[in-house]
Amino acid sequence: RRVFSVALTSTFVDPCISIMVPHEIVGQFEAAKQQLMTASAKWQLVEQLFAKSKTRSEFLKRAGSGFFRLVKDSLVTDVMISLGRLLDRSKLKDNENLTLERLVTSVSELGNEELALKLNVHLDNAKAAYDATRLYRNKRLAHNDLKTILEQDTNPLRPATVGDVRKTLRETGEFLNLIDLHYRRSTTTFGFAMIEGDADSIVRLLRDGMVLRERNLNRKRTEAGLEPVDWTIPDDA
Repeated sequence: RRVFSVALTSTFVDPCISIMVPHEIVGQFEAAKQQLMTASAKWQLVEQLFAKSKTRSEFLKRAGSGFFRLVKDSLVTDVMISLGRLLDRSKLKDNENLTLERLVTSVSELGNEELALKLNVHLDNAKAAYDATRLYRNKRLAHNDLKTILEQDTNPLRPATVGDVRKTLRETGEFLNLIDLHYRRSTTTFGFAMIEGDADSIVRLLRDGMVLRERNLNRKRTEAGLEPVDWTIPDDA
């Protein structure tokens, strides 16, 4: 299984293997895959920061609760919007969209009906997992629905759960891997991105900085004849 680095900012197509994917779909397929790679990488950062452990969550609140709350909101919102774009209808009014639905249609038009049927299974599963998120996205993220914003809606929205996002990412990845496997005999590991300076690295640097700051503060307090402070910085943050 190939592991791609999200350091790639544009779609890379290996000339040795891309010819195996029909030219009618290779462009939209690679673009969709790149979008999912980026969304998966952002979700990986969310998991590293906020789903690692209770100790880490508490540490981040102490270190910068306001900052990390905004980071979480921004990353989760971006992932939700990115997945929604891939799972939208292929045509909205007069606009043609790059979506998984369009890929199914294109594969079917190439005569690969069996592959199209398999793709539809994962597409339906992804859409089902994204259903609650779609309404939230439409009313809170893509548009400022008046009743929702003013909290006058009698049916309050349920935001996406971690399980919803994980399943949507998984099913979308399986969808794209079916195409890769069919034409290239290879797959992509979307759930693991090699990010230089990922969230784990940032947390380690933050913890080391706080330890050093505490040490320097206590040195000065000792010199001034004061009792040292104990910030109780966790080793396993």
